[in-house]
Amino acid sequence: MSDFWNETQVKRTRRNRRCGWCDTLILKGDPSTVVAGVFEGDFFKNRYHPECAAAIPLWYTANKCWGEEMPCEPMERGGIRWADEIPETELTK
Repeated sequence: MSDFWNETQVKRTRRNRRCGWCDTLILKGDPSTVVAGVFEGDFFKNRYHPECAAAIPLWYTANKCWGEEMPCEPMERGGIRWADEIPETELTK
């Protein structure tokens, strides 16, 4: 199977979905980004907050790991830090 990548911008999500990057809810009516493709012969499809979708290439660039799997633990919403690395003071803002 050949590799492919498709990214679709959704203006209004039809129902609540979980973001594949930060693992928080994308609320019904909010915009989202749907990504589908093939990685190492396996099909994948996921939905992200627009800012989380934008953070993914930044994470790969910062970690110099293009072509590897995405992190399996939740990440900071719209950022490139692990969710459990966010200081408490930032969570209360």
